[in-house]
Amino acid sequence: MSHCINLILIKKSELRNCKISTIIGEEKFPLDTPCLPLPQDIFAFPELSRNSISTFFGPDITFVEVSTDYFGGCGEQSASILRTMTKRLDNYYLDEKSYYVVESNNSESAIDIILEKYGIVKENGKDEFDTIQLGKYRTNKDILKEINEKIIIRHIIENTKSF
Repeated sequence: MSHCINLILIKKSELRNCKISTIIGEEKFPLDTPCLPLPQDIFAFPELSRNSISTFFGPDITFVEVSTDYFGGCGEQSASILRTMTKRLDNYYLDEKSYYVVESNNSESAIDIILEKYGIVKENGKDEFDTIQLGKYRTNKDILKEINEKIIIRHIIENTKSF
């Protein structure tokens, strides 16, 4: 069985002070990118790249990038905590690079290590990855499918007249 995901994860608290603060509580983003709310107030973005975070959310956003590539139990994973920049940092300008790496890990437990450092508190009998329910998704397409199903259900509920 394969497992291949590439996601950007952002805490709800990181988005409070950004330019799209209206999303808090609604789980609807006024931008053209799908997201999935996860436990512990985390949002998963299956179609954003690290280079686009500052464009969508502005400066000073700390986020996590996770990646898995497994097939039949063999493979690798990686994770990083990154932060969007406000101004020039170490001779990088926003038009060249809009983020910097706070911490990165490529070990066997990379994602759990980084998620713990990002503030995820694991539940009894689960690791950090399964605590925020990422283990139930095998690909980004699985995540997009769930997002689309939620959108369809919300649309049906909002547009169905009561009798």
